[in-house]
Amino acid sequence: MADKNINKEVNKKEKMSEAVSEEVSEAVSSSEPEYLDSDGFTLVDLDDYDYSEEDEFFEEDDRPVPEEERPRRPFRLNLLTVTGILILAVLAAGIIILLKWNKGTLTTWDRDDDSTKFDVEVQDVIFSLNPAFLEGREDDGVTTILFLGNDPLSDDRTETGIAEQIGAMSGATVINASFPSSKIACENAVYSTSTQEGIDDAFNLYYVCSALNRQDFVAMENIAPFKNDPSLTAGLEALKSTDMDKVDILAIMYDAVDYLEGSPVDNANNDVDIQTYTGSLKASIQLIQEEYPYIRIVFLSPTFAFYVDEDEKFQSGAMTDLGNGTISTYWVRAIDVSSAAGISFIDNYYGSINGDNYLLFMRDAVHLNEAGRKQIAEHFVAKILNNEKGEFDVSGTNATKENQTDKQSDTQSEDTEDTEEGE
Repeated sequence: MADKNINKEVNKKEKMSEAVSEEVSEAVSSSEPEYLDSDGFTLVDLDDYDYSEEDEFFEEDDRPVPEEERPRRPFRLNLLTVTGILILAVLAAGIIILLKWNKGTLTTWDRDDDSTKFDVEVQDVIFSLNPAFLEGREDDGVTTILFLGNDPLSDDRTETGIAEQIGAMSGATVINASFPSSKIACENAVYSTSTQEGIDDAFNLYYVCSALNRQDFVAMENIAPFKNDPSLTAGLEALKSTDMDKVDILAIMYDAVDYLEGSPVDNANNDVDIQTYTGSLKASIQLIQEEYPYIRIVFLSPTFAFYVDEDEKFQSGAMTDLGNGTISTYWVRAIDVSSAAGISFIDNYYGSINGDNYLLFMRDAVHLNEAGRKQIAEHFVAKILNNEKGEFDVSGTNATKENQTDKQSDTQSEDTEDTEEGE
């Protein structure tokens, strides 16, 4: 029975194969040939195929969707595209900036412009005295200013000196207790007479303030006769005769001597080391503030100066480091000490006599001429006594006019002499 069934199946498949072969033969011989694939099977147009929903071999979901009915894929930016766009944007911006910079800006110079102002930034730092320190003190109606310092003050004690001009400009009473060739930093931490430098410490700032604090001038009195310097003696007499109860302002000014002699700027382990520039300045201020809190203290910075090398050539103090920095190193540290102590700072390095106008105001590498002393005096009066808020004019207009007047006078004198000779 099983063999019969098998034979029936075989016969059925043979008949189906014969039927397919006949259909292929008819297709090949037909006048309208149908397309065959590489295996010889007919490629049928599915749109012409008649099928029913019940067709077990062809489901509706399997039908290909026409191109116009297919859903569109949403547009998406990938990381590579975004990076490329950013790079192009940066390059474009850089090119635009470069083109603008390369083009530049047209500038013109007016040859008739007589402006003499210099392009500098003045660093005056002004503090008013705390009114609480004046409580109980009777105002005598006179502003008394005591000056301590060295050559800028001691070079000229006449009416053309700095202190004396300040008095004339403001009506203040001035006391010039300055000492030539003295400085801020001390030679020794403890006063000693074992060396000449140690002896001279008595006239350096810290020991002068110590003498004022204790009202003891014996050491200075013992040394002064051996110095044989009238200016030093005059300073000592002024200091001894000062009534500190009447002093309203203490003004301190030294030139670039600490820079030129290589005084250390500071000591990181001791901020009141009197053998350093800033340590001695801080300790000196403390001595005055402790004993005389009602006195307003003003520090006037050094001016521009030159270092004269072994070949007697002038080297700019703004550029030459002698081991502890340039003059500006001392200048900026003095600002720090002054601000921390709450005392006023007058910037003479940029704001009075600087690297641009020094020819008008200096008679040598360090010392001031008469116009220079006037410049310092005017700056002090403007900022401290007149409380002017604007930046002090460092152009040296007055000095320029004075120089021009002197030249005109010299020219007129020469013309007069030539006329007399001609007659």
